[in-house]
Amino acid sequence: DTPDEQLQADFTRDFLTAAFSHPAINGIVHWEFWDRQEERKDVSLWRADGTPRAAGLAWIDMVSKTWWTNADGETSADGTYSTRGFYGDYEVTVSTGSRNQTVKLKLQPGGATQTISLQ
Repeated sequence: DTPDEQLQADFTRDFLTAAFSHPAINGIVHWEFWDRQEERKDVSLWRADGTPRAAGLAWIDMVSKTWWTNADGETSADGTYSTRGFYGDYEVTVSTGSRNQTVKLKLQPGGATQTISLQ
């Protein structure tokens, strides 16, 4: 709870990083995210007019960029493609020539290989 917006952003980024790195954490909830709803405006992520504060921008950057997996590429000669991703739900599209197939995958702890065979 500080009026220093850069300190708020740094703390938000560092806290999210520490929590994300801990194996016992499986989610993060931020209760006071909007100035209009809270008495303590120095803890919100968004201003009353809907614009993000510095901490809100840090939140967006971590959740929508740093921890976001967006990959594409071509298979090797043996038809395989490899990439790493954060745990979560994915929609993967495989294509060759005029054929496309989209499948839903879930990456979970354990690092299991996912196989997609183009029909």
